Amino acid sequence: MPATPPKLRGQAPESPQMQDYRRGIDTLLGQIEQAQAKVEKGDIVGAKQLAGQFKQTRDENHAKFR
Repeated sequence: MPATPPKLRGQAPESPQMQDYRRGIDTLLGQIEQAQAKVEKGDIVGAKQLAGQFKQTRDENHAKFR
């Protein structure tokens, strides 16, 4: 299991907070994979647009779990 943020230590793996945390990680990983696929296709502009979402996703989840 990936590292758990200090704020969520002790939470049950299926608690709503842990599920929300995993959804945030999955969202970020999906965005990275989509951007990588665009780079591989040569769509650098599209990849940069998707990469712009990384920070928003990170900020939203840091606010919840830090």
